[in-house]
Amino acid sequence: MKSPFSLCAKGEQLLVESINFSEDHCIVRVRVSNHLLKTSQIEGFADYLLEELPGLSNHHCHNYNNQPFTQELKDTELAHVLEHVLIELITLKDKSIRNLAGSTAWNWRESPRGTYDVEIACTNKYVVKETLAQSIALIASIAHRAKETLPVFNNAGATILAPIPAHAFSN
Repeated sequence: MKSPFSLCAKGEQLLVESINFSEDHCIVRVRVSNHLLKTSQIEGFADYLLEELPGLSNHHCHNYNNQPFTQELKDTELAHVLEHVLIELITLKDKSIRNLAGSTAWNWRESPRGTYDVEIACTNKYVVKETLAQSIALIASIAHRAKETLPVFNNAGATILAPIPAHAFSN
């Protein structure tokens, strides 16, 4: 089921399509507009994000160039940013969760360009639900601060003030 929550601007968006839980992880499927796929398209985004969440500088990141996350953040997919922001906010919210792992993948054979599966090793639906809404709001806020106009809207055009509703979650 598609979630009505997205990060929007001038036709660009980051849309949460589904959230699925298993015994040991959750997968958030997001769709990112083809016109706004990477952080390098938003001037100053990486610096502002690290200013808001300095703990991201301690994140380990497995990427093709073996770069630290602070370097990767300068030119990476917004879905990948969502993965790390989720991990950071989950661990800040629930101190009992440590060494949380995640991954971001695009199945280019089956999914349209800009559709990513963000997998997080967390099964606490309440924590994921709340931090996902906070993560999208934070990404939108930082993008706006970076001189982009990217407020968070629902499909009716109203600014999101509440967490993602339960119906967006499937088992």
